Order: sequence, then structure tokens, then C-alpha cells
Amino acid sequence: MAEAQVTVDRFSELPPEVAHQIMAFLSMADVTRVSSLCTRCRGLHLSNPTLNFDSFPSESTLTFDKLLELLNSLDRFLIQRGNNKVKYLSVNWAPEYHYGLTEIESHCVLEKYRIIGWIRNAIYCNVEELSVIFATLMPALW
Repeated sequence: MAEAQVTVDRFSELPPEVAHQIMAFLSMADVTRVSSLCTRCRGLHLSNPTLNFDSFPSESTLTFDKLLELLNSLDRFLIQRGNNKVKYLSVNWAPEYHYGLTEIESHCVLEKYRIIGWIRNAIYCNVEELSVIFATLMPALW
């Protein structure tokens, strides 16, 4: 008869402060992956005081639909976390546009207002440190 293997979830057993410190070194995509491990990890994900909106897979910004999906998911995340304390928010937003030039200006305006909303949310949550970089990388015209 085969023996059942028991897996121990050591991460979920950590004190919240230690788990949050570990999560501070992860990208937002990885923090989101951690949230799917268990109910406690979901709570840690939403209460994490360090928010790094810095690096996203390039396929997340390849088309406007993908970019909109990313923006919507970040908005939902901020709504779900409510007024949990934010110690640090970092936004490094520099998507490389791969669609028509006529659309770029309207997309930049949309992104700018979304990022302003994230900053307002962080201020509402008494952010202690804020780092924002917003750049527009235009496609070559020739």
C-alpha cells in the first residue's frame, strides 16, 4: 500500500510581519500567485503593506485589450484590499505601445488617470513612501 505524502505549508504559519517582509521582495505578479495558495495567503496578499507595480510581463501590455485587463486587475486588487495600511507604493509605468499612433494619446490619458487613482488610494491608506515613474515609449515611425 502506498503511503500518502503530507505537505507542510510553512509560509502560512509565519507571523504576518515576516510573511509581508518576504512578499516585499516579490513582483506584483508573484504576490498574486502567492494569494492563490490558501485562504490565509489571500489575506496576506490583500494586507501586504508593500505594493510594487513595477514589472509586468511584456505580454500584459502587448495590446490595448491586455493593458486594459492589467489595469482593471490592479484596480480590483486595490478595491479588495480596502483601507489596509500602505507603507510603500512603487509605480514604474512605461509600457511600450504596439498599436496605432492615433490611439496612443487616449491610452496615455486613461493610464494617467488610473495611476492617479492608485496614488489617491495609497494616500487614503496613509502611504509612508511613494515612488512614481510614468514614461511613454512610442513606436518608431519608420
